[in-house]
Amino acid sequence: MAFLKWMKTHDIKFEATERIVYSKKYNYVGKCDWYGKIGNIWIIGDHKSSKGIYNEMRYQLAGYWNALEEEGVAKFEQGLIVKYGKEDGEFEVKEISHKEYLKDRKAFLGLLATKQREAELAKNGKKY
Repeated sequence: MAFLKWMKTHDIKFEATERIVYSKKYNYVGKCDWYGKIGNIWIIGDHKSSKGIYNEMRYQLAGYWNALEEEGVAKFEQGLIVKYGKEDGEFEVKEISHKEYLKDRKAFLGLLATKQREAELAKNGKKY
């Protein structure tokens, strides 16, 4: 019900949903919930059902955003994290500007480098 409420308040034209994205430059893959347009503005979004909107959700969205721009899909002007309440049927939207995305992207890439290094160390049996 929360999703339907959200849809009624936004005149969004979806271009893609549940799209696999891949970054050749940084070698990661993910599944973007959706992207599309509101008017002439390209927007990328992620749906969440949780008790809140957390920082890691921003970083995840930044990873999708980066990969899609790398693929040449679109130049997004805004990101949206849409959280749906499981119990109350309400929704909450966190808007992320392009300027904020650039900061989130930097954090995402730092976390990605850490994850890749941890995997490399685990593969070589190095635990400290």
